[in-house]
Amino acid sequence: MRCTFIDVGQGLSVLLELPNDKAILYDAGRMGSPSAAVRAISTTLWSRGRTHLDAVIISHADADHFNAIPELLERFSVGVIYMSPPMLRKRDPATRELLTAIEQKHVPLRALWQGCSLNARDGRVSILHPTGVGITATRHGSVDNANSIVLLAESYGKRLLLTGDIESAGLAGLLEQPAARCDVILAPHHGSPRSRPSDVAAWCEPKITVISSGLTRPAAEVRDAYTAGGRTLLHTGVCGAIEATLGPEGVRIETQHAKNR
Repeated sequence: MRCTFIDVGQGLSVLLELPNDKAILYDAGRMGSPSAAVRAISTTLWSRGRTHLDAVIISHADADHFNAIPELLERFSVGVIYMSPPMLRKRDPATRELLTAIEQKHVPLRALWQGCSLNARDGRVSILHPTGVGITATRHGSVDNANSIVLLAESYGKRLLLTGDIESAGLAGLLEQPAARCDVILAPHHGSPRSRPSDVAAWCEPKITVISSGLTRPAAEVRDAYTAGGRTLLHTGVCGAIEATLGPEGVRIETQHAKNR
């Protein structure tokens, strides 16, 4: 299983290539104009010889996680697009525009929630959050962020966690689930201190944590949480695209900047 954290700047897009050669894109967007994200994602897909995505999973209803999708639908065929039930109920202008683009391309749209799974030979993708009802209110933070789809991918006994922007009540609910020890995780909410980095690190004990964001370096408390005990913290703003391969021999990490050198 190969996971590529694409360098889209301040945003998120992750390409997950399963052992059966199926391709899933988890989010596709960035702050402001999506053009740079479209270019980065397209270049990554074309470099792998891909003109088709088997699935796109949109973690939640923030534009920096989905605003590249309409243009990507002009360039690539897509088998199915998944959203959470709370996002499917949204009717704000940005989400309506996205739904219109999906409908015009006749791409099936389906819901994903806690307990759903996508299985492949030598690999499994499970949804840990949200429930079908989702989070309806939070005392702090965004309801959309709290309803982020959290995805756990497993291959050859290795585990990868993708967290979207999960925070507040959604993150509290996730951390109440049985501990999920992981080899590689995406730091929630672009490495925001509000996403309880110390608690997340204690819960899933990641060996490698990836922050997807622009050039802004993570806060000291975030760095400390994800590097404690000799753990590794990587940042797309510094490393460029980050590729993690999970296989029978273990986990291999390669970064775009190291490849260029």
